[in-house]
Amino acid sequence: MSFSYDLKTEGNVQLVSLKGRILDRSEADKMLAETSKNIDDGKTDLIFNFEELDYMNSAGLNVLITLLTKSRNSYGDMVLYNLSDKVMNLLVTSKLQNIFKIVENEDAAREIVK
Repeated sequence: MSFSYDLKTEGNVQLVSLKGRILDRSEADKMLAETSKNIDDGKTDLIFNFEELDYMNSAGLNVLITLLTKSRNSYGDMVLYNLSDKVMNLLVTSKLQNIFKIVENEDAAREIVK
C-alpha cells in the first residue's frame, strides 16, 4: 500500500492521519508542503495519528523531524499517537522516542496542544 494522509484543521491544530507506508521522502512531499504552509498560516500544533501507517523508515523519520522543527520554531508543538510496535521500535532504535511527544490516543494528544 502506498502512502496517503488525511489532514483536518481545528483552530491552530492540524490533525494528520497517516496511511500506508513511507519509504521515500518524495512520497510525503505533498503532506510536508501542506502542513508546512499551514504552520506558516498559524496552525502551529500538529497531532499525528499513526493507526493506519503500516511501515515507516528513516525517510519518514526525516519528514517528522522536519515538521517538528518547523512547528517548534513557530512556537507550536507536535504529538504522535497510535504508534505500532514497528514504528515505536524505529524511534527507540534511532533514539528519537524522547524527542517526540508520544501518547496513547487523540484525547491525550489534544490535552498537550491545548
